[in-house]
Amino acid sequence: MRCRTLSIPYRRCGYNHPSLFGVLTQPCLFVVLLRLLVLFPVEPREFMAPGERKTGVGDRKPHFEESFFIGGLNRQHLVGVARAVDVGVRDFARQAVAAHHLVRIAEKMFRIGLEVDPSARGQYVGVISEEKRRGEAFLRPAALELRVDAVTTDEVYEILTRSGKIYTCLKIDEVNNLGAARIRVRSLLAALRAHDRKQAVREILPSSIQKPVFTKEMRKDYTILCPQMSPIHFSLLQPAFNAAGYNLEVLPNDNKEAVDVGLKYVNNDACYPSLMVVGQIMQALLSGKYDLNKVAVIMSQTGGGCRASNYIGFIRRALEKADMTQIPVISINLSGLEENPGFKITPDLAIRLCYAAEFGDIIMKCVYRMRPYEQKKGTTDRIHRKWEKICIDFISSKHLSHTRFKQICRTMIRDFDHIPITDEKKPRVGIVGEILVKFLPAANNHLAELLESEGAEPVVPDLIDFFCYCFYNTNFKVEHLGFKKSSSMLGNTGIKLINWLRSAAVAEFKKSEHFDPPADVRDLAKYASPIVSCGNQTGEGWFLTGEMMELIHSDVYNIVCIQPFACLPNHIVGKGVIKAIRKEYPKANIVAVDYDPGASEVNQLNRIKLMLSTANKNLKQEPNGEKDA
Repeated sequence: MRCRTLSIPYRRCGYNHPSLFGVLTQPCLFVVLLRLLVLFPVEPREFMAPGERKTGVGDRKPHFEESFFIGGLNRQHLVGVARAVDVGVRDFARQAVAAHHLVRIAEKMFRIGLEVDPSARGQYVGVISEEKRRGEAFLRPAALELRVDAVTTDEVYEILTRSGKIYTCLKIDEVNNLGAARIRVRSLLAALRAHDRKQAVREILPSSIQKPVFTKEMRKDYTILCPQMSPIHFSLLQPAFNAAGYNLEVLPNDNKEAVDVGLKYVNNDACYPSLMVVGQIMQALLSGKYDLNKVAVIMSQTGGGCRASNYIGFIRRALEKADMTQIPVISINLSGLEENPGFKITPDLAIRLCYAAEFGDIIMKCVYRMRPYEQKKGTTDRIHRKWEKICIDFISSKHLSHTRFKQICRTMIRDFDHIPITDEKKPRVGIVGEILVKFLPAANNHLAELLESEGAEPVVPDLIDFFCYCFYNTNFKVEHLGFKKSSSMLGNTGIKLINWLRSAAVAEFKKSEHFDPPADVRDLAKYASPIVSCGNQTGEGWFLTGEMMELIHSDVYNIVCIQPFACLPNHIVGKGVIKAIRKEYPKANIVAVDYDPGASEVNQLNRIKLMLSTANKNLKQEPNGEKDA
């Protein structure tokens, strides 16, 4: 049975933190009080009389949402001191009668006094007698499998402990041994008794943070560290920033050691990409290579529902743990989340970044397409290094020429297209999934190289397609979510500019012998719409489904869908749509692989090899094989 989070409204806890209310009301599992029954010596029949079940309390049929039940928990029943602890239950009961039944259930379950606050039935509760509502314990049941609390747990802990409150987090799941939860509750009660004996006066401190700002003066002599995400692309993006006057360095430590460091500084329930990103940064700062008073950190921020929006918070918390709070953290975002006076994306820098990203997409497509078939091993990598240097010289030049850019794109594609290759047939395998795990070899255990060594051709969609997806999402927001029409106009303009930027490469890809042109984001949306709504915009959202559909339409029926373990959005639009795709396209051979610090590489390898076995079997059954090399 699923349950939901037991949480406390921030206004009634003595805090005025505007973001804490959203933090404390994240949905986890359903009917948490019933799951906590095992913590107390009460039989089920004592708290749920047959007559009470007529209202639906405890049943799965009623639809619980949008309402709150707020009560006061008398601590006299716990520690012998008559002091209130605020308790809130989110999304538990729609009707008042259900709330009163919940009171009686709680009284018998916990053997405590729990009274209804009649004035706090709306979604946004008011402040009631602030001086009387200052409990000192916070018991938060959290979902083990969803990992929603990887972000909120540390935030709530810091906010409460900073002001002298006691915080305990319980992870409750169907497969979890609740004996550990019983021990934690007993420890909480013991801590409350010890706290009462001290009779200390609690001082409420502000929960706001003091973050150092990257100023214009810092731009001159500060080194900006950037975590690695896609080696092919970031080797070109680094000179683009440096040509604009910044001393940016892309970290080369994308390895397992960085993950181990990340586990020390990030909540271990956080997703794999966050461990990788923070681990790279902290490993570099702890190495002694950089002057900690002359260094800054840069990180992108999407502003969406994915934890990628919280990487900035993860990094700042890790810096605080390591006593490096003086290091500025720069956020690159298009949502206006944070600003730094010393870092601006000027038109000149934006053009250089666009050119670099397009060069990276071209090189990635050409390398993965030609390297598995090259007659002389190492030819593709040699041409890659040759054109990488040419692209870096162009991006770093003082004056940029769009004509020269188009010339480089056309010549580069022709050079790769003329590599001598064999006439063998190999299964083509698409790689889709969460953006960092998809593009970072260290995060996906070098999946592309693994596929090549196993006799397959990896097919990876372009990085720029993700930005087209972000621009395209504004159309849905305008039509269904009440956004301004100007936002969709800007988004569609961004798509047109990207298509204009790619026009030379697209035309050359169409004329080539071995390459396919990149997909149009509007086609991806059309492919995905029968399966998922374009309103799925958390994480990769509908874009992940659209990428798989576009690969199938390009005759790439073998797909590895990779995502961080417990990444809920990508599990829904990735693993969750595989059955629907197979129903529509029986030839689809899709395998979902999870990546995590504790994931078994042997299990990942076995799943991929099983997919490749099916791919080779299907290839042999087709006289002409898949698309000729």
